[in-house]
Amino acid sequence: MKKKTSAAVDIDPAELLESQIGFQLRLAQLAVFGEIIDRMREIGLRPVDLSVLMLIEAEPGLRQHVIGDRLKIQRPNVVALIDALEGRGLVGREVDKKDRRANQLALTKSGVTLLAQAKAIQRQHLERMHRILQGVDIDNFMKGLRQLAAMPAREAE
Repeated sequence: MKKKTSAAVDIDPAELLESQIGFQLRLAQLAVFGEIIDRMREIGLRPVDLSVLMLIEAEPGLRQHVIGDRLKIQRPNVVALIDALEGRGLVGREVDKKDRRANQLALTKSGVTLLAQAKAIQRQHLERMHRILQGVDIDNFMKGLRQLAAMPAREAE
């Protein structure tokens, strides 16, 4: 249904939204996250759990605050995430020998096993996205997404 504006220009609201980068990013996020959330739920994980486990696997001994910094998660929320993963026997904490106030994190055997399953699911998910994006220059697409993610905060006017 088209509406007339004061300038007497025909505007289709659906077309207006379709041309908005933010709107398209949100729709894409809903589709991509919806699928990975459903798939990870099958093995009892959330995407954020997968991210945390992958960071710990890549860097055993990682401290909690580093995870928060890298994933842009507030410290209290990181503590709750690690507590939950530790409670499930997926992550272990060890006091840092250099700074006894800090904990270093490592995957347990159960964590390694579950992460392998999660990475297989993630790989299938990524392959599906690549098929959907066939014909799109992935390098430029990712470059654009990174540029948007790094967009500085809007300055006060």
